[in-house]
Amino acid sequence: MSETPPPHTRTVRLLQCVVNDWPYCQGVEIRAATPEDIAEIAPFFRAIVADGESYTYPEG
Repeated sequence: MSETPPPHTRTVRLLQCVVNDWPYCQGVEIRAATPEDIAEIAPFFRAIVADGESYTYPEG
């Protein structure tokens, strides 16, 4: 049984799927979040920003 790759590796693979439009990646959909998504997003977003070490770029 293989181990789950680290998050960075998974992110790189996902980006490669998007950029290269690889056939085996067609199950991945990246879309804008909607208000209905907030209940699912909020818990992991809080965990990411809780330490105060994350940075968001200003709009524009």
